[in-house]
Amino acid sequence: MLVVLCPLLLGSVPTWAPMVELPLAVTALALAVAGHRGLKVTLFGALLLGLFAVCLAQLVPLPPALLGVLSPPAEGLREFALVPIGLTGWRPVTLDVASTWREVGKASLLAAAFFAAVHASAGSRRARGFLLATIAAVGAGLVVIAMGHAALGLESLFGVYTFSFGAPRLFTPFGNPNHLASFLILSGTLAVALAIETRSVRVRGVWLAAYALCCVGVLLSLSRAGIVAYSGAQAVLFAALLLRRRAERSTDPQRPSRPRSVLGLPAGLALLAVLVLVGAALFFSDQLVARFTDTSYGLKLDVWPPAWAAALEHWRTGMGRGSFELAFTRFPLEHLGKTFTHPENLVLQLACELGLPLGLLVLAVGAWALVQVARATARTPLELAVVIAVGFVALHNLFDFNLEFPGVAVPLAIAFGVVQGPLEGLRSWRPPQWPVAAALAALGTLGLVKGADPLRQREAQLVSLAAAAPTGPAVQAAAMSLFEAHPADYLPWQVVAAAYVEKPPVDPQQALAFANRALYLAPDDAGAHQAAARALRRLGNRGQALLEYRLAYTYSFNGGSALQECTAWARSSDDLLQCVPMKGYAVLHLLDALLATRRAADAGAVAVRALGELPDQKELPEVASRGVAALTSLGRFDDARAVVEAAEQALGPRPELALARATVLSARGQAAEAAVLLDRANQQWPESFEVAVAVAETWLQARRPDTARGAIVRANALTTDASHRSQLRALEARCDFDSGLKERAVEGFRGASRLSPQPGYHYSAASVLMQLARYDDAWAEVRAGQRLDGAGNAAAVETSFKLLEEVSRRELDRQLRPGEPDAGP
Repeated sequence: MLVVLCPLLLGSVPTWAPMVELPLAVTALALAVAGHRGLKVTLFGALLLGLFAVCLAQLVPLPPALLGVLSPPAEGLREFALVPIGLTGWRPVTLDVASTWREVGKASLLAAAFFAAVHASAGSRRARGFLLATIAAVGAGLVVIAMGHAALGLESLFGVYTFSFGAPRLFTPFGNPNHLASFLILSGTLAVALAIETRSVRVRGVWLAAYALCCVGVLLSLSRAGIVAYSGAQAVLFAALLLRRRAERSTDPQRPSRPRSVLGLPAGLALLAVLVLVGAALFFSDQLVARFTDTSYGLKLDVWPPAWAAALEHWRTGMGRGSFELAFTRFPLEHLGKTFTHPENLVLQLACELGLPLGLLVLAVGAWALVQVARATARTPLELAVVIAVGFVALHNLFDFNLEFPGVAVPLAIAFGVVQGPLEGLRSWRPPQWPVAAALAALGTLGLVKGADPLRQREAQLVSLAAAAPTGPAVQAAAMSLFEAHPADYLPWQVVAAAYVEKPPVDPQQALAFANRALYLAPDDAGAHQAAARALRRLGNRGQALLEYRLAYTYSFNGGSALQECTAWARSSDDLLQCVPMKGYAVLHLLDALLATRRAADAGAVAVRALGELPDQKELPEVASRGVAALTSLGRFDDARAVVEAAEQALGPRPELALARATVLSARGQAAEAAVLLDRANQQWPESFEVAVAVAETWLQARRPDTARGAIVRANALTTDASHRSQLRALEARCDFDSGLKERAVEGFRGASRLSPQPGYHYSAASVLMQLARYDDAWAEVRAGQRLDGAGNAAAVETSFKLLEEVSRRELDRQLRPGEPDAGP
């Protein structure tokens, strides 16, 4: 039951899944050990019990002096963050008590499942084969589930459950395809071993089909590390079987240890495996090539250096099993808006959460246990397959974290326990079975209950309460339980900091104190930097406030809120440039914000300053163009021309600067001169689509549609992009309108909207149709544009076109009855 449920319960990732699985594991353990004299504890079993004990030890509250010796970071957090707000009690080593309690429950589940498998298989060869066959069958079944979802076009699991993080590449209960790949390493390796061991041709065909499904499933998962580990496991298994066959023949060539047909299977199945993998890889070659050439894998490896820094800081006793997600925020990465739940490396995971001595000890004991079992067992292909699969799943976890969840860890422990049960020569200890089983059941249940703390839900409740609370102290009182239970969570500290600076009576000193605690826990938290900036403004520390605003902009996902607040408060171009880092993209964002609030003078001043200070010249032409647009809107044409000249002196001739100079000429009413300038630019940069379009628009502005049409033809040869072609189609429609070809102009605007649906194209077509007195068609275009437009603009558009229709009907009436006076306004 556990073998089936652990993968099916969404890979056992939800916190409620172990609550379902632990009672089954404990029941299985009780049934398996009944009648045995003591619990058989092998080295790997001792390791599981040791992890269980370590998790419990990390939860023991310690006096400050002892905590400072065993875990200086935990004591430092207590002294810096908790003691000043009155939380002076003893604290445990773990930085997240609920998560470590949850790990106690998972450790008890893992240990109970392992010991149940050991004892169930000790006296029953049938139980041994049944458990391993179930694991292999479940892997093949998962691939069938994925294929069924693909065939039916389902976008949710079984048509019922939708994954919160988006649809996975393969629709199986494993939302993470990397975890699925790891489970298939185990099940696929067992499936081919079962095919080798069976003497029934029909049963062998079934297991070969299951093996083929696992091969296809691993490839479809597109898990790079999973595919490599799976292929490595198959290669090592077949190589080991062939070497054993050769050794058996050399030892006693007259008496093969098993029938020749069975001995000949490894070579044939190895060839079959290669054919299946190669065939499937060729069939899915496009997806595989795209996946293996995707450089985004480097983002995963970027976590390793800060994770190692975290391991060094917590090297003595670790940050607490399961605490990585909260404690790791102190070691920021340049991945804005992302939360890292695991370092995706087994070594770093254990080093961070257990400390370096214990983490390395766990790895060493685990490796030695695998070697011991490999030496003592591997008498049959199935036993050998289990040992190899366990090793390669562990290797896969150097690039993944599937062993952190029971979905993979429990079936792996069961398989490993099955091969250890019948081994009498394997060194083991025999403690009384019932006290151990009772401890696993009681403490495991307690761990899962105490670890069911819905942290994200409690955070959301605090945010909602903070929005409604009247004062900062009220928000702090509501957050105290979160501070006590999750002191390493930066969000409650940030919420309280914001409350003290937003709610009366404002207390900037308290706001700074809580913001500093939030920034200690998450140096890249934009909200805490913004709260600190507001507090510093209240305290009159202008320079530091501007710095905090800049950091808030830098670390926020889009920077909009911090930038809007800073620009509204800044007094000069010096202050404005302090709001953002001196980088091209940030200065452009600043210019956009200023222009959006109609602060063209400030935008021009910022652009002029940035032209002389930006270290990277790549964005200078765009900065100059925005500055020119701002200055020309104010009528400061000489200043705008000076900006262009300064940029040309710094950068040399550029098409963007030619466009900016033409903008100044057009704003002065010198459209013909601007068109001549752009014609020269078009000859100098014939590959520039933007220049070609500007030439056409300038000739249109100069009322020369035929010349503009020639520029449009040249621009059309420079692009295949649909949005560019729609822009050119709309320009051509304007040429038709200026030439008096209104019907053609309507079709042109409609053609532009088909290439790239935009409300402006529909409104342009509607305007022409109004002039043609085709009012029903015109309103149809207006409605089409409103469906694409923002809700705030729809009412204004409605009013504008009603007025346009009224004017058009009055003009049409005047033309039909020329002798009557116009009664309208």
